Amino acid sequence: MDKKCACIRVAAEHAKLKRIYDAFVVEKTVEEIICCFEFRTSDWDELQKTVVFIKEGEENVTPIHVLLDENHSCVVPAEVLNESGEFSLGVFGIDGTHRLPTNLLRFKINEGCYCTGTEPSPPTANIYEQIIAQLGQKQDKLIAGENIILNNNIISIASEAITDKTYVHTQKVASDTWYIKHNLGKFPSVSVVDSAKTMIVCDIDYINENELVIKSKAPFSGACYCN
Repeated sequence: MDKKCACIRVAAEHAKLKRIYDAFVVEKTVEEIICCFEFRTSDWDELQKTVVFIKEGEENVTPIHVLLDENHSCVVPAEVLNESGEFSLGVFGIDGTHRLPTNLLRFKINEGCYCTGTEPSPPTANIYEQIIAQLGQKQDKLIAGENIILNNNIISIASEAITDKTYVHTQKVASDTWYIKHNLGKFPSVSVVDSAKTMIVCDIDYINENELVIKSKAPFSGACYCN
């Protein structure tokens, strides 16, 4: 997001989301509208933040989830800007044991001049793909010789200033209780997705600094990301 784009600015104070600045939005815009968030209360500090976009006025609408980047920004998905009308957005944060959702805000989509019949824009990546992409971007920035350790599913980054690790657990057999031995030596933040790559909110029980248990209301398979 280095180039200058139109920007919708919103701010979250606890569970209340309010608008700061509206961009002029036109239908069929692709990769040109950015949503920028301010988190003004400390309860958001350690949460993984995900934006929910909803195209209003359509039947059987599937919400689109987009992870915020390190600058608390994201691109408004092309799917919600395909036609004039309105779209809504909100944000929620999770850390494995806590969940903090906000209210939804509505924004107008103005009619535009772009003609239909051209090749459609690619769909927005799902949450699972976004997590993998973000991990990939972090890996791309690593340079051999900077105390980088790869051990099976664990990525360790060590320096005089920081030491960080990530563990990926794959649950192939559907179950309502997952036992995970991550050996990270800490109580990590946890993100869980099912086999359809949809983010799942579960109960997390930390046994100790190296083991945890995930519990859900129904059996499912998928993956767990510990960081």
